[in-house]
Amino acid sequence: MAIDISKQICRQFRISDFDDYDVIYVMDKNNLADVLSLARNNVDAAKVKLLLDNQEVPDPYHNDSQFERCFKWWKKGAKNN
Repeated sequence: MAIDISKQICRQFRISDFDDYDVIYVMDKNNLADVLSLARNNVDAAKVKLLLDNQEVPDPYHNDSQFERCFKWWKKGAKNN
């Protein structure tokens, strides 16, 4: 599977994202805790969800062999949400 990520960009989460987005998906419980710690109120906190409900998606950054499996999970999460 070839996925072109040459135009991909990333940035850190900003508090203003709570104002700009209705739902904020994170991949794992560490990111969930980090983003929730920035919530200004319960309305902000209610927008933050794990992409796959209670299942974490591992980060394949240090293990390229896991990328395809993780990509399938990301795709599943996107379709279900």
